[in-house]
Amino acid sequence: MKILSIETNNFIAFKGHQSVELKKGLNLFNGDIGSGKSSFYNAFYWCLYEKIYITDEGWQKKPDLENIVNYSSLKFLKQNQEIECYVKLTIENPNEEVVRMTQSIDNIYEITRSFVLKNNNGNIDIVNSEFEIHFNDKTGSEFLDPPELYVEECFIPEILSEYIWFQGESIDKLLDLDHSNSFKDVVNSISYIDMYDKVLKVLTRINEKFEKKLRIKQRSTTANTKAFNDEEQRLKRNEKIVVDEKKIQKKLNSEQGEIILKKAEIKSKLRGYDSTKELLSKRDRINDMRKSVIRDTENLDNRAKQMFSRSWMLKGLSPLLKDSSYKLLEFEDWRNKKISKERELPEDVPGDIYLEKMLKQEKCLVCGRPAKSGSEEHAHIASKLNRKNTSVLLDPETERMNKYVVSLKSFPQSLSNDLSIINDEIKEYRDEDFELTKKLRILNKQKDEIDKDISNFEKKEGLKIDSHSINSNLLINQLDKYEVRDRKIEFDLKQSESRERNALNYIKSSKSILSKLAGSDKNDSTLEKKNLKESEVLIKAVKLTKETEYEKLIKDIEKRSNTYISTILEHNSSIEAKVEIDSKSNIIEITDKNNEDLSMLNTGHKTIIKMSIINAIISKSSEYKNEPYPFLTDAPTSNLGVKDTLSYVDLISNIFGQSIVLSKDLSENIEGLKKNPKIPAIFNFTPVNIDETKKAALENTYTKIEKIK
Repeated sequence: MKILSIETNNFIAFKGHQSVELKKGLNLFNGDIGSGKSSFYNAFYWCLYEKIYITDEGWQKKPDLENIVNYSSLKFLKQNQEIECYVKLTIENPNEEVVRMTQSIDNIYEITRSFVLKNNNGNIDIVNSEFEIHFNDKTGSEFLDPPELYVEECFIPEILSEYIWFQGESIDKLLDLDHSNSFKDVVNSISYIDMYDKVLKVLTRINEKFEKKLRIKQRSTTANTKAFNDEEQRLKRNEKIVVDEKKIQKKLNSEQGEIILKKAEIKSKLRGYDSTKELLSKRDRINDMRKSVIRDTENLDNRAKQMFSRSWMLKGLSPLLKDSSYKLLEFEDWRNKKISKERELPEDVPGDIYLEKMLKQEKCLVCGRPAKSGSEEHAHIASKLNRKNTSVLLDPETERMNKYVVSLKSFPQSLSNDLSIINDEIKEYRDEDFELTKKLRILNKQKDEIDKDISNFEKKEGLKIDSHSINSNLLINQLDKYEVRDRKIEFDLKQSESRERNALNYIKSSKSILSKLAGSDKNDSTLEKKNLKESEVLIKAVKLTKETEYEKLIKDIEKRSNTYISTILEHNSSIEAKVEIDSKSNIIEITDKNNEDLSMLNTGHKTIIKMSIINAIISKSSEYKNEPYPFLTDAPTSNLGVKDTLSYVDLISNIFGQSIVLSKDLSENIEGLKKNPKIPAIFNFTPVNIDETKKAALENTYTKIEKIK
């Protein structure tokens, strides 16, 4: 099967009529975020299944037609004007079964979904809506009716489409490596294993009919009707338990399936969360360190201001302080000398102590003559007492000044001591200021680098990292709740399965008892027993065959997956990942060549592994059904590096007869890809402004598809 061409007319991003001829092999479509890749991807799905994929919302069935038609064309639709929107796929399918069903003479089918809108007094009305499949047979042009049925039977079944036509964002929904049922669902959806389940369903119904007939015969031959009826009732109760438990399990499995999808959807929305978390953590850590350094710098400056006003300003007074110290000492020496001089007596005059002794002894101790009290000699000696005036330096005012001067005596020396400390403080300040400035310079550089990394990440992912982080935290809380519920469902399933096993054991026991109670077979129930036994043998054989085939299939898928993984990662020597799939439990383990666990791989590597497993299942299924479907994917490599992207593109060209890959990660390598002989066609999505004088906006922009190879 091959898609020959796709035509669009006023479909979402594509204004007017545009047609693209697709080649056998690899068809690459390159375009930036918002250039129209998703619109092109949705054109295939809307044409065949009337649904589109909306980022962060998922699949939308039967979308509003006003959201399908090109916005700028609808915006300027005049009164009573009509606008037609359609997508046409021209498909070649030489499959023998399809040719037999359709009687096509050239194996070419035109599948068209279209509608017409009209501006009716400001209201947009649907004039016409059609879905048709045209082909040529011996009688001329014919229609396949109903077209929906033929899409399922002759082209691509919708259940299969999501695996071979997948959107990169939805890959977590398709395959959850952490949940075994997810892998099993993929295998059952894509492979031939479900055929065995259909056979088992038919055989089980036949077996039930044979058992019912045998029971009737046994009841007619029993000698103990009451015991037989009682045991039969016990059997029926346990059969009902089995039926009820299967219903419970089905309900729990259904709920678990919904939870798996919701978890996968959340994980898809958390795409890039690890990178986001790491970038934000690094940015916040740098910002916190910058704030700390700035705060320390401000505190240092404030301390410097306080120390300047308190003591540093005295640093320039050192000479004056030294001089004042000398002056104070000079004053003190001068005063002491004056006091000593004034209190000094002449050599020929005794002091007051000797004079008082003379007066008491009434005798001059200098010359030895008597000096009787009342005599002139006695009066002369008495006149010599206290003969000097009190010193001016010792008057109260002078003494107060002296006390003040004395109090200042130690001040210059104290300040001089403080000045030596000030020098140390200034040096310490300068050293600390230098280190803080150096740290801030380094942190500012790191901030510029992380801001650049964040800007590049936002450009690549098309999101704002801060809002993504806030939403991510909410999603993580939701994911935790689903994880709790998922574990509870697992527990309830095990309990239900245990009750079912017990009931089955009772059923086996009851059947044995009923057989014994039936006694001799008067009505010859040999045929019923034989039929029942043969149906049980067949059921057992089909189950065993299914298990054997499933195990072989899983081994083949494992082998192919590892081949694809190693091919994509052959340029990357830092990792040699491989998968091991347990066919019993459906658990997927990711290990390296030494069988060391690699479950903590980054998102990009997990994406490679998921795509490799899905592609392995598709390629195996295509071989079995002899139906090589065309492969279509939008943004499969968003989480991959450039080299991984190129390796994946090369791998796709080798697996599928025709593949259509839409990516934003090819621009830097376009020239090299043009030279690749495995790539017959390359296209660019080019946004075009309708009015160059106006800014780009929905009503002023459309996408043009340009072939560059």
